[in-house]
Amino acid sequence: MAMPRANTAAMHDYPCVNAPGVAWVTLELLVRTPSVSLCIGAWLGGMPMHGVVVRKYGGTSVAGAQRLYTIASASLRRKLSRRRAVVVASAMSGETNRLVSSLRRTVRYPDPTAADAVVSTGEQVTVGLLSAALWANAVGNAALAGWQVPIVTHGAHTRSRISGVRTRRMAAALRGSAAIVTAGFQGIDAWGCASTLGRGGSDTTAAALAGALRAPCMIYTDVAGVCTGDPRLVTGARVLLRISYEEMCELAGFGSRVIHDRSLAMQGRCAMGMSVLSSTDGTRNNEKLRTSVFFNLGKLSHMDRPQATSVSYRRGRSYVYVHATGGGDVISTIGYMCGEKLEVLTCIHDCTRGVRAAVAAPATAAPGLEGLLCRRRVHAGLLRYQCDAYSCDVSAVGLGIRRAHVAGRIALPMLRLAHAMASSEIRISLCLKERDLVSAVDHMHRACQQRCGRCCRAV
Repeated sequence: MAMPRANTAAMHDYPCVNAPGVAWVTLELLVRTPSVSLCIGAWLGGMPMHGVVVRKYGGTSVAGAQRLYTIASASLRRKLSRRRAVVVASAMSGETNRLVSSLRRTVRYPDPTAADAVVSTGEQVTVGLLSAALWANAVGNAALAGWQVPIVTHGAHTRSRISGVRTRRMAAALRGSAAIVTAGFQGIDAWGCASTLGRGGSDTTAAALAGALRAPCMIYTDVAGVCTGDPRLVTGARVLLRISYEEMCELAGFGSRVIHDRSLAMQGRCAMGMSVLSSTDGTRNNEKLRTSVFFNLGKLSHMDRPQATSVSYRRGRSYVYVHATGGGDVISTIGYMCGEKLEVLTCIHDCTRGVRAAVAAPATAAPGLEGLLCRRRVHAGLLRYQCDAYSCDVSAVGLGIRRAHVAGRIALPMLRLAHAMASSEIRISLCLKERDLVSAVDHMHRACQQRCGRCCRAV
């Protein structure tokens, strides 16, 4: 019996049925894709394709044998659930400072390449100790330094940037081991020399590995997650279970030391999941209390509530105020000071009162800034200038700050004490004297957590 004409036409709608060569070419292209090849290799080794996760442990999390044993015990429990991990370890707390001090005592101005060779050894010691602790808990692992992965860097030594991560060796190691222990903060440059990534280098390493492996990233610290305020200053601080990528970037840039802003920028490019949780909690369910960073604002539409999310602060700031008759004088003065890591807070042009600008800088730059302003007052014709070396800034961050009544409730009561105020779409920052820091943090935290009854009912 002949096949109906309609069914014959339907078969031609599927090229794989009549052209098997196309299917093989497509399969070969997929296998050559790095992320797919890693998953296939992991599947051949008996690991679920979704079982790779990057875990980063900071200096306080690996400081001492007891905390290393805690990490190894947790890794054993995850091994039983067939979850393989890439563990990024920092140097033990205080070890990097000790190495830098030893280097300074030997050579006052060391060569950057030699300095990287010395400072990078702190992470390698931690990697070896953690690997031994994992083996003692029957967790097979491979210990790799940054140059063995390799993590390729570029730029100046002591503050290099990651240009790429080669995952072939890691994929081979994951097929035969339950975990990989690798060193954060370090890599290798184009000439084969060890390099370091500067401040926040371990977080940046974890984010780079997570992006290369297309895996979620977990940052383990000595706190339970990202809080609504610093628990050392705010008694009612609580852990945020979820936060947007934009809010986390603002917090990291203005005082929150939980995640470094460089790692957030790198993780944002690949839009993979990131979580912050505690490594000091000894319970089995400590991973249930965490802060998850979402990179899709669509998932956070329900969080656009009429309140701010968190409060952060920075100590040791210098406040500089400049007043001149013309805008060119102010701009040229700021240009002379641009080598001091300035942040422009406000710049107001008033036809009757001239141009006024407020900037902030690290407190260590205050003596140089005051001398520069004294010289510029003669050459540029400044009407007035002020430099306060004992300042700080307090910032409130949240999607709800876009609402006028929320911003006013947070900032207005503290304006009488503030040198200046700066803002973005989801942030308000006040520059204050150092003595007003505690009261400002406490007031802004309470204002952030207040709810407007009418708006809450509307939400």
